[in-house]
Amino acid sequence: MHALTSTHQPCSWPASRPGLAGAAAMLAAVAFGAGCGDEGGECERNIDCNQDGKQNGECAWNTKTCVYPELTFEAEGIAPSGSVLSLETDSTGRLLLPLAVVDVPYQVSLTVAGGDGLYTWSHLAGDLVAGLSLGSDGVLSGTPSEAAGACVTFQVLSAEYEPTQEYCLNVSDRIANRMLPEQLTLPAGTLGQPYLDPATGNPLELRMGGGTTGPYRIFLHSGDLPPGLGVEYVPGIDDAIGTLSGTPGEAGTWSFTIRGEDVMFEHFQLEDPELQNVIERTYTLTIEAGAAR
Repeated sequence: MHALTSTHQPCSWPASRPGLAGAAAMLAAVAFGAGCGDEGGECERNIDCNQDGKQNGECAWNTKTCVYPELTFEAEGIAPSGSVLSLETDSTGRLLLPLAVVDVPYQVSLTVAGGDGLYTWSHLAGDLVAGLSLGSDGVLSGTPSEAAGACVTFQVLSAEYEPTQEYCLNVSDRIANRMLPEQLTLPAGTLGQPYLDPATGNPLELRMGGGTTGPYRIFLHSGDLPPGLGVEYVPGIDDAIGTLSGTPGEAGTWSFTIRGEDVMFEHFQLEDPELQNVIERTYTLTIEAGAAR
């Protein structure tokens, strides 16, 4: 904690009060922290008595000071969707911002903690990627126009704190996502036998990803799998994988829709058909009865 003279709203109490007994009563009556805002500030109260501290002396409150927590940068940002995005920190202490994509709108609200709750952000040093700018409210936004990387220093003012923090951002070229397999008719299975991918001899993998950003997720969106089969879903940074496996317990043909999503695009509330950040694919799977015994 660091004692600071409030620059926007001093602690509040009457200018004087007869006697130390009255002053003690006021200490009990006035809420501790009055006038320091809602950010954990605490008021310091000092008393001067004009008759050597005697109880019948006239006492004056002579200090109007607020104590605020130290202002610190948080390793997170807030996406337009309201989702909180964790920011990694590199070995030098720089915060790494979410990846941006050429010609795709970008917005991240940067956050701090402490101070008096009134924050003013500014771009102090370094060149931002073309098309992006930082607002005084800490919102980094715009549409990057070229693939590039940049590390810049931002500063925040709050009360008498003015710390700085370096942030790094990469802008990538546009690379479309894809979902595999591309064939809508999956390899047939056999009743009563483990379902395997004939090309690998392992459970069949459904994949979403491979594009610019990530992380990705994949899941059964609609329809039913053949009885006895299930999908284990594993999200990932480069790809999300759904492993289709099990032993079918019924012959027939089933159709089901698998949906893959680029989670970063969801956070930024974007749907870009060219980048295919959301893909839905309806597959058909036939389970054959097999040879009669």
